[in-house]
Amino acid sequence: MGLNSFLTLFLRAAMLCGVFAIAPANAAETPSPAATTTSFQDWLVRCPRTPQPGPCDVVQLLVEPKSKQRVLSISTAYDAAKAQFVVRIVLPLGVWLPNGATIVAGTTKIEKVVIRRCEPFGCVVEGLLDANLRGAMRQEGEAKVVVFDQAMKPLDLKFSLKGYAEAEDEMVALTKKAKPPEAPKP
Repeated sequence: MGLNSFLTLFLRAAMLCGVFAIAPANAAETPSPAATTTSFQDWLVRCPRTPQPGPCDVVQLLVEPKSKQRVLSISTAYDAAKAQFVVRIVLPLGVWLPNGATIVAGTTKIEKVVIRRCEPFGCVVEGLLDANLRGAMRQEGEAKVVVFDQAMKPLDLKFSLKGYAEAEDEMVALTKKAKPPEAPKP
């Protein structure tokens, strides 16, 4: 995937995440006017409506029940032009960056995943979705992202895989139907 294609896809994903950055845990019940959402158990398929339908993504937001603050956001998208899956994980602020993140789903474990940057909304992991990890995510069950806090204590951020396979299938089908964005005119 070329750098420009990668950045374009993630800018779109970032815009979508901005729409839901302060969304309640029941975001499926209160869809944004800028995107349509469809629930698949613990996952949402989001598709932008404006300015034109574009690539959809599959997302799960984990919200801390007491504070109602987001502690983890996982989003995957499909680049139809390259036939590749990309992932974006937003972690809480205050994670120990040198250790990176470990992602575990089933028997698949990916260690030392680079945390790309930290923004006011959280620290971001993004890149191509590992094929083995994607396969493990398509199985029912639970997965987790492990990071360390500033005191070097591990934080297990668990998330559900229920409905991921169905949501991913729907997202890919919708993304393939969407028109690719028009190139800007010189």
